[in-house]
Amino acid sequence: MKENRLVKYESRELEKVGNSIAITSKLLAKNNDLSTLIINGISYIPNLNFNALTGVLRLTGRSIREDTGIFYSVVLDWIDKYFTNSQNNIKFKFQLDYINGYSEMKILKLLRYTIKKANDKGIKCSIDWYYKRNDEDILELGEIYKELVDAPFNLIQQNE
Repeated sequence: MKENRLVKYESRELEKVGNSIAITSKLLAKNNDLSTLIINGISYIPNLNFNALTGVLRLTGRSIREDTGIFYSVVLDWIDKYFTNSQNNIKFKFQLDYINGYSEMKILKLLRYTIKKANDKGIKCSIDWYYKRNDEDILELGEIYKELVDAPFNLIQQNE
């Protein structure tokens, strides 16, 4: 049985590194086995928890910085590693309070990329999109994503 190791990064560490290749190299060099990736967000970068044993990728908080490319590059690299080492299904759980336009594009890219890789490997991928009752913007964005991706997509209303 493989040990589930934990790789944890603070968002501030991600900011200090100027390019995603350096971050990814650092991340993957720490660990050759499949691990849990945790990125502790700050006010403008979301929290991320990707448990490789369960296949649950949880994204919470706010994604509002214009240069979140480094953050999402790390996640895409982790997805590649995941598909190399696992046959588990993937379940996205998005609980975001606010997303700017740049992050909207990055999240759509993340979803499409992951769904394509999952389909190529015969792995199921589904999305739970949480929104607060009065948050029409997050609900509408979820509805748009639901139309744009080819995977089971659940819109789930949260109590305030």
